[in-house]
Amino acid sequence: MQNGKYLYVEQYSVKFNGTNLIEYHNGNKVKMNIFYKDSLLKITPTNFVGYTESSDNGQTWSSPRLLPTFMGLYHNGTYLSPGQGLYTDNGRIIFSSYANRAMVFIMSDDGQTWKGVQATLPFANATAEAQMVELSPGVIRIYMRTTAGKIGYITSKDNGNTWDNVKYLDIVHNTSYGTQLSVIKYSQEIDGHEAIIMSTPDSTSGRRNGQIWVGLVDKVTNEVNWKYHYSVDKPNYGYSYSALTETVDHKIALLYEKYDSWSRNELHLKNVLKFDTFEIKDLVNDSTCV
Repeated sequence: MQNGKYLYVEQYSVKFNGTNLIEYHNGNKVKMNIFYKDSLLKITPTNFVGYTESSDNGQTWSSPRLLPTFMGLYHNGTYLSPGQGLYTDNGRIIFSSYANRAMVFIMSDDGQTWKGVQATLPFANATAEAQMVELSPGVIRIYMRTTAGKIGYITSKDNGNTWDNVKYLDIVHNTSYGTQLSVIKYSQEIDGHEAIIMSTPDSTSGRRNGQIWVGLVDKVTNEVNWKYHYSVDKPNYGYSYSALTETVDHKIALLYEKYDSWSRNELHLKNVLKFDTFEIKDLVNDSTCV
């Protein structure tokens, strides 16, 4: 603002000219801010993590606030993991993010002040895209993409303050570059156990052979028995990034990319973002028991 009045800049749009991406002014005027490249005052051109709040179910939103980098003053912001964060049993808000060789957990106990907790990873140059479930009160498990050809996971038994070393699932095999997975805690018991649901490709030759896995949680040990798995599609079909959620009637909703997004031959296919819903009984009864 200048002298109490907002300053404006012209908005950009983009278009393709062949394979070239072109920016152009579209004639719309928008309020100037520190992230806009034509603003008089600009923030350092790197990535930041910020948040905004709504107290009226999304009708209006507060001005964005930036979080610290959590990895030092001169480090760029960490990269947020896909999916949603957790609101834990003791009221903690926690999100997973990642940097080279580290997970960085962004957490708040009051919704106003935030801190970061790091967990070292044994691999570099991996996105470590990760999603969280709370297995039991205070016990949080993160399942993540790795460069080891398997899904990795780490566990905290103190509500995210400390984390153990990476272990790997033997039930699924991925490519050396890995793939983003999706995992959620199910609200209903299955076979008398609390359960988690996971979506992932299962192939070492590309992002394909989509699977939904059902894991039963042992309440005493917090170990997960991946008892059932369901083939979403045929093994030769692509299956890349995916997202799971539970509907209000306890079905499992799945949004996924039905192509191999690592393949240049399939990268620009159309009509490949698919949405399906599944009854739990179908995932269990029509799946393979392991």
